[in-house]
Amino acid sequence: PEEGSIRAVVKRSGFSAPTIYHHFGDKDGLIDAVLELRVAEQLEMMRQVPKDSDPIKYLREITNSYMEFGFQNPSHYRLMSSPRPGSKPLPSAQQIRMMYVAVLMNAAPGARDLEGLFELSWALMHGIISVQIQRPGFEFNTRLVEMGLDMFEAEVRRFASVGQDS
Repeated sequence: PEEGSIRAVVKRSGFSAPTIYHHFGDKDGLIDAVLELRVAEQLEMMRQVPKDSDPIKYLREITNSYMEFGFQNPSHYRLMSSPRPGSKPLPSAQQIRMMYVAVLMNAAPGARDLEGLFELSWALMHGIISVQIQRPGFEFNTRLVEMGLDMFEAEVRRFASVGQDS
């Protein structure tokens, strides 16, 4: 059977198909439940980052923590970041977003394009994680993450210093 099929889950877990369907509704519900557990772990990892008096340094550490989770959990990260038609946003993913936006607001107070700054950070994080987990044998620059964080930090500092996106 296909590795991700309900039949395969039944075989590996010892639970009956009706039990799985009762608790999760369908295969997508089961995937969402597994992903929610992993995203909750990612959220907890981010919450463990010690707060710093420098809000930009704290933002950098939170961003690094997010990426580290992706590097440590490549299969789950791929699934977590893949579009899942009809699926609702995972509660822990929404909490990560709210936490990250709050940290961004503190690091760049008064920034008019906070959403743009958030999207830039997500594109940076997702891009770096994705290229590295998709090409595990490729020898990326050992400073790739630091270089990306340096660029992002410079942009956040620019937003913070002018208080706007001009």
